[in-house]
Amino acid sequence: MCNLPMIVGFSIARKVNEQKKDTLVNIELQKEFVICVVTEDLAPPMIKSATAYPIHVNEFKEAGLTPVNADIVAAPLVLESPINMECRLLQILEFGREPRKNEFVVGEVVKVHIKDEFIVDGQLQPLKLKVIGRLSGHGKTYCRTTEIFEITRVQ
Repeated sequence: MCNLPMIVGFSIARKVNEQKKDTLVNIELQKEFVICVVTEDLAPPMIKSATAYPIHVNEFKEAGLTPVNADIVAAPLVLESPINMECRLLQILEFGREPRKNEFVVGEVVKVHIKDEFIVDGQLQPLKLKVIGRLSGHGKTYCRTTEIFEITRVQ
């Protein structure tokens, strides 16, 4: 959303019963969070981690992922992710109405962790990452970032 400072945002839908998801509750309490980049290889554990587990269930364990202490924020990094962004909460915006409210979380990135194999000559290699992105609200439709192109803008 912004480069200086680096600002990011993402949406969290409410549960079917209108309760807030654990991720949102944790962000509201801690005022910080970690965003990790999901690759094609991480799709299956990402889907497992999105299951509506009871609050006492360790989603890292259920998904087969490894939590790692972050350098600045309390929330853990995901060892298996090629990119983790440590963030501090700036704002939570609420959109929609029952039965499908959504919160849009806005945070400032305070530290970025990128695995060395995805950097060549100081440049991030997006094709090597094989990032996926969610497209639909029902969680079934995703896209790949394995085809990129450049367009020169006229000044």
